[in-house]
Amino acid sequence: MDDHANPEASARPLTKSRFMAGRQCLKRAWLTVHRGDLAAPPTEAEKHRMATGQDLGRLARALWAGGTLIEAPAFDSERALVETQAALESGASALFEPAFRWETREVRVDVLTRGSEGWELVEVKSSTRVKDEHLEDAAFQSVVVQEAGLPLAKVSVAVVDSSAVRGEFPLPAEKLFKLEDLTEPVRSVSATIRQHIAEIEGAIGQSAPPDVPPGPHCHEPRKCPFFDLCNPELPIDALENLPGVYKKKIREWAEGGASSMLDVERFVKPGTAQSRAISAVRFSRTEVEDDLATVLAKVGFPACFIDFEAVSPNPPAYPGTRPAEAVPFQWSCHRLTRAGAEPSHLEFLATGPGDPRPEFVRTLLDAVRDAGSIVHYSNYEVTQLKNLARNGVPGSSEALTLFEERGVDLLPIVKQHVYHPEFRGSFSIKKVLPALVPGLDYSDLDVQDGDTAAVRFLEMTSLGTTDSRREKIAQELLAYCERDTLAMVELYKALRQLVEPA
Repeated sequence: MDDHANPEASARPLTKSRFMAGRQCLKRAWLTVHRGDLAAPPTEAEKHRMATGQDLGRLARALWAGGTLIEAPAFDSERALVETQAALESGASALFEPAFRWETREVRVDVLTRGSEGWELVEVKSSTRVKDEHLEDAAFQSVVVQEAGLPLAKVSVAVVDSSAVRGEFPLPAEKLFKLEDLTEPVRSVSATIRQHIAEIEGAIGQSAPPDVPPGPHCHEPRKCPFFDLCNPELPIDALENLPGVYKKKIREWAEGGASSMLDVERFVKPGTAQSRAISAVRFSRTEVEDDLATVLAKVGFPACFIDFEAVSPNPPAYPGTRPAEAVPFQWSCHRLTRAGAEPSHLEFLATGPGDPRPEFVRTLLDAVRDAGSIVHYSNYEVTQLKNLARNGVPGSSEALTLFEERGVDLLPIVKQHVYHPEFRGSFSIKKVLPALVPGLDYSDLDVQDGDTAAVRFLEMTSLGTTDSRREKIAQELLAYCERDTLAMVELYKALRQLVEPA
C-alpha cells in the first residue's frame, strides 16, 4: 500500500460482488466502494434478472433435501458466520448461504454440501452454460472458504439445463438443473485469483480511482453501472462511431495516431457502410446509395409492417417450452394499402396466464395472409416463427412461409443504402428513427424497450397482479408495440422521400 492508500476503504471486506466488479474494471471496483451513489440505478430488466437468479437459487436447494439455511441477512455478516459455524458443528449435510471470512474477504456461498470425499461448493447460475466469469466467481469463493479453514474436495456450478422441456407442471429441480464440475479449472486459476485479489484491494485502497480508459470491458460481461460516468457521448466523427468495424481494428487505428473516422478514410472500401459514414460525417449530410429506389420497390401492397414482442421465462412457464426459450406474446401491424395512404392498425396482446402462442399465431395469420409484403426490422420475427414451427404450434409453419416469401427487412436496406451522421455507428431503429424521422421516438412511452416489455408482461399475467394494474400494463404494452410498427411505416416513408424527386 502506497502513501495514497485509504485505510478505511481497505478495511472494508472484499465481497464476491466487489471482486467481480474489479475483474471487469478496477475503476468500477473503486467507484463501487467509494462512490456507489454515482451508479445508475438498475433497470426493470436488470432487477428482474437478479430476482430470477435468486428464485433459481432457492429452487436449486431442492437438490439437497434437508439442508440448513443460514438465515442471517446479507448485512449481518457476524451473525451469518456464527450460524454457519453452528451448522457445520451440528453435522448438517448441506448448508445454504453459509458465510466465510478470510481476513478482509467475505463470501456467502450458494450451496455447501458434504459428500463422501469431503465438502463441495456449488454456485447456482441462471444461465444455461458455464461462462468465464462463473469460473472466476467460483474460484474466488473457493479460495476464501479454504483460507477460512474449510477444505473443499470439489467445486461445481449448477446451470439451467436448456434441453429440459416443461410438461403440464413446473420442472422439478433435478430436471431443471445440471451440475458442471469445475474442480480442476478452479484449482488451475487459484494462484491467479490471489493475484487479482491483491490487485483489486490495492486499487480500492487508493484515495482516487485508477485511471482506466473506456473500452470493450465497459459492456462485458454486462454494462457497467458507471458507464455514463466514464463514457460521455462521443463526438460524431469518433472512431468508435464507424459502423461494422471490430474493436480491435479501432484500437489499432487509435494507437497509430488516428483520432477521427476521417483519419482512416484511405483504409475503408468504397461502397461500404464505413465509407458512407465517413462521407456523411465529412459533409454533414445523409448519404444515399443510387439503387435505394429499386430496393424499396420490393415493398408490395397491401404492406403489413409487423413487430413481435416475446418473453423468455426461466424456469419455463408454459408446457412444451424450455428454460429461457422465447415465447411471443404480442404483435402489432400497421397496414398500408398503397405508398401514400394513411395506415390502419391491428394488434394482439395475450393478457391471461395461459400459453399465448396458439392465439398469437392464429390472429397473426388473419392479419397478414393477404399481404403483398410483410415488412419488419431485423430477422427477429422470422427467428421467432422458426422456433414456433419447430415446436409445432398450429399455423406457425404457414406464417413462417408467408414471412419468408413476402418478407421485406428494412434493417439491411438501411444498413446497405443509407447513413446519417446521427446514426453514430448504429443501425438500431432507436438510432435510425430520430435521425430520419425527427420528432418520432419512444421518450413519451412508459415502456421504451423490449426487455422492459417482457418484464411488464410477466407482471401483467401474474396471478397476484390487481385488475387495475393489469389494465395499465396492457395499455403500456399496446402503446409500445404500436409505436414500433408506426416507426417502420414512417421510416419507410422517409426512405422513399430520399429517392423521390422533389
